Formats: sequence, C-alpha cells, structure tokens
Amino acid sequence: MKLKKMVSLFTVMCMLVALSSGCSKSTSTPSSKDATPASGTPAPNGLISKDPIKLKIYAKKAATVTPFDQLEHFIKHSKDTNVFVEWEQPPDGTSTERFNIVLASGTLPDMFWNLVPAEYDQLKAIGGIMPVQKYLSEKDAPSFNKVLKQYPDSVKDFTQPNGDVLFLPLFDELSTNDPLM
Repeated sequence: MKLKKMVSLFTVMCMLVALSSGCSKSTSTPSSKDATPASGTPAPNGLISKDPIKLKIYAKKAATVTPFDQLEHFIKHSKDTNVFVEWEQPPDGTSTERFNIVLASGTLPDMFWNLVPAEYDQLKAIGGIMPVQKYLSEKDAPSFNKVLKQYPDSVKDFTQPNGDVLFLPLFDELSTNDPLM
C-alpha cells in the first residue's frame, strides 16, 4: 500500500508540474524551468520537458521509511519524465521544529506533503498555499478529472467552503488522503 501511495504521489506531482510550474507563493527564485518546450512541440519520448525540471518538496517521513530520493520508482520516474525532486524529509521527531524553520525562512519549497492540520493552517495563514482549481479543467487535467469521476464524493474532501481547491489529493478506494500542497 505504501508503494501505491508513493507512485500516486509522483503521478500527481508530475501532473501538477505539467499544469503549472509555480503554484506556490514563494519568495525564492523559481527552481523549475518552463515545462513547455520553447519550440512549442511536445518533449520527446514522454518527457514532460526537454529541459530538466527541478522541484523542492517538503515531506515528513518516519525514521523507518527509506528517503524518497533513494526509492527505485522515484529514480525511474525522474529519468522517464525529466522531473527531478530535491526532497526535504525531516523525521517525525523533528518535523514540527523543521517546519517552523522553513516557514520562518521566507523561502518555501514548491510543494508540501504529509502535513498535519495545524501545519496546513499555518501555511494558509501566511499565504503559502494558493488555489489550483483554475489548472484542473477537463482540458488541462484530463487524468485528474477521470479519477474524480470515479470518486465524485471525494470533492468535498479537498474543496474549501469558498470553492477553492488548495491541494491535490491522492485517491484510494476509501477516501482522499495525504494531500500534496
């Protein structure tokens, strides 16, 4: 089940990159290159971009979990898509302190994963999460919409009361979970 969630994370991440390279509000210089090739032609061999795209993702993990950059499927997906991730993975015991340091630095990563509700609220309070629904049309995100049709009740799990979508969920047979923000 963990492997399925990891693969789902990377799939969602690649979809997000394809939709927009910069959905997070950050005071840092963007770390990724434009995913649209300059020529306007598709990147070769299923790559998302001819040029490498680099993302920074903050993702908490248990001490017993292998660092994500060492997992074979992430290595393979990076080579296959040309999307490379620099993971910041504080272990659970230090994650709260490290999260607060990241927020105080003023330089946010491109994405967050596996946050607790209080951390999510902290990000919202500083404007560190921006709505992404404008990137989720049928034309822009056909794979996302296909899954959404399979799980129509899940919309309530990731849509804010005002209609904003602030994160992309991972789907399983039970519910949405582990939001990628």
